[in-house]
Amino acid sequence: MNSFFADLFFNIQNTYIKSNQFDHIIVSGPDAKNFLQGQVTQNVFKISKSEGLISCRLNRTGLIQSSFYLWGENEVFNILIPKKLSYDLTEDLKKYIIMEDVTLELIRSPLIYFIFSHEQISNSVSIPLYGMNVRLLFNFEMSDSFKELENLKIKHLEFVSTWPENFGEGDKNLLVNNSVFNDIGVDYSKGCFLGQETASKINNNRGASKKVVIFKINDFMNFDSNSSVLLGNKQIKFEGFLNIENITYISIRVGREFMVIGKDYRINIDGKEFFARCNDPFSYANLNLDSVSEVLYDRALELYHREDYILATSYLELLLEYNPFYYDAYEIIGVIYGRLEKYQQAIDWMDRLLEKVPNSVMGHTNKSLYYMKIGEIEKAEEEKALATIASFEENGEIAKKKKEAIEKVNRDKEELQKRKTMFEQVLDIDPDDQLANYGLADIAFTNNEFGQAKNYLEKVLEVDENYSVAYLKLGETLIALNESSHAKKIFKKGIEVAVKKGDMMPANKMQSLLHKL
Repeated sequence: MNSFFADLFFNIQNTYIKSNQFDHIIVSGPDAKNFLQGQVTQNVFKISKSEGLISCRLNRTGLIQSSFYLWGENEVFNILIPKKLSYDLTEDLKKYIIMEDVTLELIRSPLIYFIFSHEQISNSVSIPLYGMNVRLLFNFEMSDSFKELENLKIKHLEFVSTWPENFGEGDKNLLVNNSVFNDIGVDYSKGCFLGQETASKINNNRGASKKVVIFKINDFMNFDSNSSVLLGNKQIKFEGFLNIENITYISIRVGREFMVIGKDYRINIDGKEFFARCNDPFSYANLNLDSVSEVLYDRALELYHREDYILATSYLELLLEYNPFYYDAYEIIGVIYGRLEKYQQAIDWMDRLLEKVPNSVMGHTNKSLYYMKIGEIEKAEEEKALATIASFEENGEIAKKKKEAIEKVNRDKEELQKRKTMFEQVLDIDPDDQLANYGLADIAFTNNEFGQAKNYLEKVLEVDENYSVAYLKLGETLIALNESSHAKKIFKKGIEVAVKKGDMMPANKMQSLLHKL
């Protein structure tokens, strides 16, 4: 799916979605900021007139009443909300205006544009949509350089980001913890808001009991919205599907026992049985600048190895527009132009690399090669000399970092010894103490004393068979001891325990290691 997403991201650049299905609520007055801070799930102090967020309005039991875009600063704030919910939200907020100096103004059906572009656009607001930031504008005079986004691509974006099909409406009366908005629309560190007590308690305990997850089936299948889905003998809500070559991805709302990323589950769809693997969707919480950069770079390398050099260059140039600090992209573009025998352009790209990384050995080496190709021998020799100097400096830097690493290892050993003494003192008082046994196991593992680590971890699980992270560490220890079959059993048991407790991070890590075995 990474290649599919990279292609999708590439093809939606300089496109827009036009809509009049939202209403605009202006919240203004000297007390507007503090008033909203206590009423919505996002931190109002983190937004501005050019940077917006998704927020929700909950009821007292943590159920979503509405979701919307929120931006503004000082005494003027803006809410963009689906038409069907605007009146209810406005009237609901009015109930909570007691002594505050706050005014609410409802503007019906303005024409708005969601624009997919890396460029800054005057008077626009940056907001999250489909797992990425887009530009929001009112009544924009659209130039010919922008095209309206096709409905099919919108559906694809909704699918890969598990975005609600009817934003703001589809998740009404759903517990916020069980929705995509728990990751992108709630700031649990901000303090009190309506519904906060219930939502925080769930979030800090076991987390979401259900959410939309993408599963991968290694076959080409066709389904519809009425398809019957059974997972573990449970009827599951079918959200949608997507075919990519000979693979089918389906999105379904499942309980946490089916959320282990990388695990294969037996699934029945319309009476037919398949094995479906739980995938990690491109959620807004995960899709940051680094992950987008990696996806685009990996796709560019695929195209490069297929000798589709022009398209590979286009992907890399798009990457650099979003992330000008991804230095490997400059070098690869230069190498591509070298392959195409466009040596001056290759030199220009190496210059751009050297502007960012003056001591790049490969930057100078490649420039030397390309100057040689165009017959500028003196410049080629000069770049070769600079490459040699850069290499010496790089080796010196490596030696410096090696020395620093050795010093850090020695400091860490001293710290480990202090911790070991402390945990041993605890065990002298209580041999069953779980934290001390686990701590000593962790220290022994770090010191490659795997036999000791195994003994401590088995003691932890003897005392508490629900200590999920102990299964993870014990499995890793058994792998180090070449006891792979035993490790598999421990991981399988540990995944069951972790899922029941809602400890999804160790569960996913154990599943990943289980696949490698």
